[in-house]
Amino acid sequence: MVNGGFPPMKKISKSKKINSTNNNSKNNSKNIDLKIKNILSDSIVKPMIELDKKKIEVVNDL
Repeated sequence: MVNGGFPPMKKISKSKKINSTNNNSKNNSKNIDLKIKNILSDSIVKPMIELDKKKIEVVNDL
């Protein structure tokens, strides 16, 4: 009985380790998503601000 009980315990501990690495990879992918969103928002917002500055300059010239 005792010997029969041990191998399943080892399997369970391995599966817990796998789950923890899965959680880490999920967190990493969230961080990557946030970085991509930040890069995208910067690439969209900064040109818009530059365009606004140019519009303001044109209006001032008039």
